[in-house]
Amino acid sequence: MITTIAELQGNIASAFGLLGAAIGVGLIGLKAAEAVGRNPGA
Repeated sequence: MITTIAELQGNIASAFGLLGAAIGVGLIGLKAAEAVGRNPGA
């Protein structure tokens, strides 16, 4: 029972870490598209 709780907590913690990384990559793509939209000739 205790190991199951520990595994669940570890999975939740890693999910939050992966979520943060995904949000960061998405923001990079968003800003890149925004920059191209502002200056398409560059």
